[in-house]
Amino acid sequence: MWMVSSDPVGQFWKKKFGRLPDDFGNPFPKQTLPAYPTIVSCSTHIFPAPSDFSPHVHHTGFWFLDEEADWTPPADLLDFLRNEPAPVYVGFGSLSDESSATTDLILEALQRSGQRGVIATGVKLTHRPNLPDSVYMLESAPHDWLFPRMAAVVHHGGAGTTAAGFRAGVPSVIIPHSNDQFAWG
Repeated sequence: MWMVSSDPVGQFWKKKFGRLPDDFGNPFPKQTLPAYPTIVSCSTHIFPAPSDFSPHVHHTGFWFLDEEADWTPPADLLDFLRNEPAPVYVGFGSLSDESSATTDLILEALQRSGQRGVIATGVKLTHRPNLPDSVYMLESAPHDWLFPRMAAVVHHGGAGTTAAGFRAGVPSVIIPHSNDQFAWG
């Protein structure tokens, strides 16, 4: 995780503060040192705190940011959502194997299960013309706005997407691809 995140974190610090912190480096070994507080931004209802956690480890619950308060949904999305029943959201963010094959699989699954669907293409799924009336395709939408309007959410299991699904109070189906997504699943 540090190999993937260290460069963007370092760039943020340099831009925001003009330099890296004095002790900038892999923070993960420090999690075991009582001198450094460790914050777990997850609910203990999802991952209970182990009995052997040190007192310097604190579960805070999920952290939510108001996503895009000024975001306005397209009129055709609002029209689609006015119809019943509520659709199933399917989106995998920037993760997907073969975009065309995955898109075909999603469309077939929605058709076979008799579900209406909202498919978020993200960066990898193939945008399709001539979709059935039961499917709406979009690039993205704020999860805090969209998920409460869904019957269920099918996603990759990223921590933020999973938390948004919990917050919306709708069932989540997680199809993990890597890292912590298997634990969320």
